[in-house]
Amino acid sequence: MKTPTSIEYTVGEPMAGTKWVVRGKLGQGGMGLVLSVEKAGIIRGAMKVLLPSFAKQAEYAEKFLGEVKVGGADRRGPLPRPLARAVARS
Repeated sequence: MKTPTSIEYTVGEPMAGTKWVVRGKLGQGGMGLVLSVEKAGIIRGAMKVLLPSFAKQAEYAEKFLGEVKVGGADRRGPLPRPLARAVARS
């Protein structure tokens, strides 16, 4: 059973609801984790996933999306690209 403080993912499989395949975990903090992901075997990215308990709170979700917008502002920059996913399932 998934608890509100966990994020389920499987290395080598797409992240739920996406076409991004998880390559591994890059880091974890109090609000979520960052995964190394890949799409179509050629596009690499870093996916920040917000814990469900935070994703359900508008204040945290807005802050989270703001971080992603700042991090991904320059699309001409080096890869990997920053991606976001707020997981709000219970």
